[in-house]
Amino acid sequence: RFADRSGEDSFDDVGGGASGDGKNKEVLNSVNKGANEIDGGDKTAKGSAQNLIFTMDVFMFNLVFNSVDEFIERKKPTELAQTVSLYAEMIHMLQNMYVSKDPTERMMALGLMDRIFYAHEAMDRLPKLLSRWTPGTYSREYLCDLVECTHVTLKLLDANAERCKSALSDETDRKRPNDALERMNITASEFDQNAYFMRKFVSNQIVFMHIQLLSRYSVNSPHVNRHIAAYFIRLCKFKINKGDGDMDGFDDALGKNELATKTSTFEPMLYNIGMFTVMEKILNDTTIRDNEDFSSLLIFSSSFMKRFARAAEINPMLYVEAMFKH
Repeated sequence: RFADRSGEDSFDDVGGGASGDGKNKEVLNSVNKGANEIDGGDKTAKGSAQNLIFTMDVFMFNLVFNSVDEFIERKKPTELAQTVSLYAEMIHMLQNMYVSKDPTERMMALGLMDRIFYAHEAMDRLPKLLSRWTPGTYSREYLCDLVECTHVTLKLLDANAERCKSALSDETDRKRPNDALERMNITASEFDQNAYFMRKFVSNQIVFMHIQLLSRYSVNSPHVNRHIAAYFIRLCKFKINKGDGDMDGFDDALGKNELATKTSTFEPMLYNIGMFTVMEKILNDTTIRDNEDFSSLLIFSSSFMKRFARAAEINPMLYVEAMFKH
């Protein structure tokens, strides 16, 4: 694993078959070795890791994605877990390339992102993996890899969306891009990231998956707990009706009613007994109160419960709704 996976987030208040398996193991060993070399300090090791980066092509990702499809279809959770572990390393390597100072590596990263996320027939398999997760079938380690992939994917898309905004001027001719980079920037800028998140990463099942993993907070790595909290924060801050033209008619019908001006988010999806049970356990766990690794998690938990208390004071029916499975 990369050493810099922890400490990425700051929190504010919450607003095929055997042959394919063998190939996966071989590639996983290579990626793990390269990751360790990047963390190492000597120039020889870094040079070797640079060579590894140049093996991060579309064919390598296609191998992994095809293996995902195969192992899901053949119901092989162990092999699927190994493949997802490999993909977690690759998506971190992709992030490393994206932020690299080497222009060649950055261009390679943009090209891969173009094929994986932005293409008309995108290669992305993460939404499929999230939708196929079921409790009691996969290990905690597998769940950690899914959460890591989710976090890095959303972070990459956030960063690229911001970069595209500054890279494309108003005078850019979107019909006749001058080069491949400009074409990729235009494609990425037209990608509806909010719709992607809302359709692919928001469901009661995915929320439940994150809650299940958070219930193991005491044995999770600190960065895994932070990534779970980051996902919940994203839900709490995501404005559902932002830019949604279909909602305008309802707002006009409501006139100056409070419902017309109130901003809706996905935060109520977290108002359920499972989430509250985990929050209660975290906030009353005296063994983690003075542990810096859990400080962000404690801040999030405290802020979340305060927000629920304020919401329930206005709408007491939230106590009743929390008792039902969403």
